[in-house]
Amino acid sequence: MEGFITKKRWKVWVLVVGALVLSIAIIVHAQERENKWDYRPMISLQNRIYGDTGHTQGTPLEDWVLLGKVGQNVPQTEPMVKGKSHFVSNTLPVGAEIYGDQVDETVIWARHNEVFIRYELIEE
Repeated sequence: MEGFITKKRWKVWVLVVGALVLSIAIIVHAQERENKWDYRPMISLQNRIYGDTGHTQGTPLEDWVLLGKVGQNVPQTEPMVKGKSHFVSNTLPVGAEIYGDQVDETVIWARHNEVFIRYELIEE
């Protein structure tokens, strides 16, 4: 009678343990990805948060004025920063220009790569 752990049993044991370790690694990775997600592109100023609508425009309208520039970036995987006196974005680079109508504060436009991206007020 051979020893308890034969070559054949050893190979099976290694395959079972390897499959178990791989399964655990996949589950842990999936849970980590589940806990981190990207927020939609947003811009905030003071307590207002604007969300990207997906609409773009090639040229500004005549009544638009330059409201300011993005002064701070935050990670897109974290909640938007509020309460700042400068524009904060989770996708646009610092220095991106923000335009809008002085009368209607519910819509702003961000200039990025020579395109104007429409953002609408989603939280005040």
